[in-house]
Amino acid sequence: MNEMPDWFPEPSIQDDGWALERESTADWLSRSPLNRAKEMRRFLNFNISQLPLSWQPILCRDFQRRDWDTVLFELFVGRTLQLLGASITVQDPIEATGKRPDFTAEFLDGSVTVEATTITTNATLRQQLRDNESLVQIIATLIPLECSVAIWRLPRLSPNDAKHQFKAAVSRLLYAAIDEARHARSPVDVDEELESGEFWLTVYPQRLGTNGIVTHGMAGGADDTEHCIPRAFRRKKKQVRKSNLPVILALTPSPLGGDLEDFDKALFGRSYERRGFNNEITEVGFHADGIFASKKPEQPTYAAALVYPTIGYRHVPDPVLYLNSRFSDLLPENLMKLRVQFLDQQGHIGIQEPQLIGLLDAMQFVSNEV
Repeated sequence: MNEMPDWFPEPSIQDDGWALERESTADWLSRSPLNRAKEMRRFLNFNISQLPLSWQPILCRDFQRRDWDTVLFELFVGRTLQLLGASITVQDPIEATGKRPDFTAEFLDGSVTVEATTITTNATLRQQLRDNESLVQIIATLIPLECSVAIWRLPRLSPNDAKHQFKAAVSRLLYAAIDEARHARSPVDVDEELESGEFWLTVYPQRLGTNGIVTHGMAGGADDTEHCIPRAFRRKKKQVRKSNLPVILALTPSPLGGDLEDFDKALFGRSYERRGFNNEITEVGFHADGIFASKKPEQPTYAAALVYPTIGYRHVPDPVLYLNSRFSDLLPENLMKLRVQFLDQQGHIGIQEPQLIGLLDAMQFVSNEV
């Protein structure tokens, strides 16, 4: 087992504040003595130390310079392959193209090429939540130390829009609600239609959450995860084509992304039902029109997809292996010990239950109590 260097060392100058607006996770971890930060550093140091020695400093540098969630996902994929019993090398070139996929995973009974990608989903919703944060900070400055608020709805104001009218309205509404909550000793709702949009929150007469903020506001809109999945396969195709090994694309949706049902639909297809004149069900079936359900005769670029519903520092579920119906060879046996989903002979989604359960627990997640 590798020694465990402090890729994320304990800070010499400590600042116990929570992450600031637009502050990177790496910068916050470099200064915070909070238990959560300590546990995150422990989690990262442990898992980085298990990876190939040559990749460890590169990965640590990537955490400082690249998108944090993208790099974290690469760590998850590398550790998953190791925990499944593979020896991994990083960015081996494909002889025919010179491209360098993320991993070559060598199992006792075969090897695979693995490329990892985070699917960018629900960009509008994520932008709306980012815009909310400037309004949340205004509200946080107005909350007395002994009170808290849960924010449900905020007006649509971008960081560049004037905020003085919003601040004046919030001050008036918030102080009245705080006074009422103190006297009633119970939560009080504020729901008002401002010129800039709906403003809805709940005031609590006790301190809860970080900086008195229990929730940071919600965003609404249609989930586009299902439609983003095929784009990820097309985008990565040039990176992995002409590999002489079976190719697996490892995927996870970005925060606010969908769930396994979106992958079922995008990769395999969807169930349907038809109704008669009196609205009675006359037919049920399954349209196998996903990208892994193609009837093309040639071998596919991708043998399978390794899907992570979510990643993070606290316990997360093990990934699910989706098999491409056109891939006619065998994958390493240990990969097949995960939960496997496939198209059966009738063209419906089949499920092979996992032989390994709690595989990722060996990553030593952060305790839920922190």
